[in-house]
Amino acid sequence: MRVRACVSKRLRLPRSTQPIVAALLATSVCLSIGPASAAAKQKPDGTVMQVPQLDTGPAQSQPLQGHLSEVRVEPALASCTPFGLTCLKVGKTELPARVASVELNSPAFHCGVKEGDVILKANATNTNLDLTIQRDGKTYSAKITLGPDTFRPSNPKLAKAPHPFSPSAIAQQGPEGVLQGRYPNCWFEAALAAVAAIPRGQQVLSEMIIQNPDSSYSVVFRGDNARTFYVRTEAVVSDRLINPTPWANVIEEAERQEFPDNDAADSPSRGSPKIKTGLAILTGHQAQFIRPDSTAAGDLEQLIRGCVTNHIPIIIATKSPGENGHLPQVVVPNHAYAIIGFNPSTKRIILRNPLGDTVERDIANKNAMMIASYGEEYSGAAGRGGAWPLPMVGEERDGVKNLGSGFIEMSVPALQQYARYIAWSQL
Repeated sequence: MRVRACVSKRLRLPRSTQPIVAALLATSVCLSIGPASAAAKQKPDGTVMQVPQLDTGPAQSQPLQGHLSEVRVEPALASCTPFGLTCLKVGKTELPARVASVELNSPAFHCGVKEGDVILKANATNTNLDLTIQRDGKTYSAKITLGPDTFRPSNPKLAKAPHPFSPSAIAQQGPEGVLQGRYPNCWFEAALAAVAAIPRGQQVLSEMIIQNPDSSYSVVFRGDNARTFYVRTEAVVSDRLINPTPWANVIEEAERQEFPDNDAADSPSRGSPKIKTGLAILTGHQAQFIRPDSTAAGDLEQLIRGCVTNHIPIIIATKSPGENGHLPQVVVPNHAYAIIGFNPSTKRIILRNPLGDTVERDIANKNAMMIASYGEEYSGAAGRGGAWPLPMVGEERDGVKNLGSGFIEMSVPALQQYARYIAWSQL
């Protein structure tokens, strides 16, 4: 029986958009566990690469040998580390070695290597790791390639530090643990919600926060790991941050130290527009972006489906009222939303507003005041006369449905109309 480790569909985008999704595709085709063969796959740039397959045939009779490192390392085999592997010697020699751990989202992780695998042979260079692996009595082969921007090993110092918020604790509320307050940093809060919605992202956020002995916190962003930001509870209170979870408050306070001038996040050196900066500072990888209104609906659908399926954080920035012209403003303009899900049967996108339902509640309260003062005939006047006549909970207008608690459902054509940019980044 043939089992595929992790194979995702290739996005079929026009030639003009293929280069910008190359990073997305680079880690989404992995080896297969099955009979040995060398299957040819085509890269986004048109070149052909060989996709190694694990070999279930008889173990080769050659003596076990390898050179993971020219210097003996006790107890780990250090040359595996850049590929996301921690290996321990089984006996007195370097090989065979047992895989003690596989770092999440590493090249080894994407290629199906698992904790407990026994490495019989290994040849390592700066960019390639060729392995012969034994698993459940069968022998496999794997070729792992380290791309220029596919993986960053965890900082060993951070790995040993106390992390007060576990991935499971972050997962309890996920994107709903993020709530934008008084600061115009929707570009960051939307990115934070998108990362918090993904299991790999929850681990990344957990590792980002360190508990200090004096009860303060240290935050090291993946996209700026040379700096450490110190966060005290008093600063969270004085800045009046309103995230319902402490981990989100700590990270937002660190973001305010990283970007004291909110507009600096939109500078060319940071990777304008801001939604790219928000993703890059959290993921440690450069974000890609396109304009939905200049992308075919089918291509846009495949991009979003691919990101959601492969757990890649993706967010949008909405247009201004002037850009929308005569269109009714059914989403918050000049704002960022996190894409949380995609329904392939209805082809509808699930997004979350980092403002939560505060805008809708504000409109509802204004409507209630108008009705109390002037009667039912003025129902909806607050929305009609205000800046954003958004759909209320359960209501759908112009392809946008309000699901409540800050979640909305949007059709692909509506996204093309109302979104200025859509951006995504590897984790």
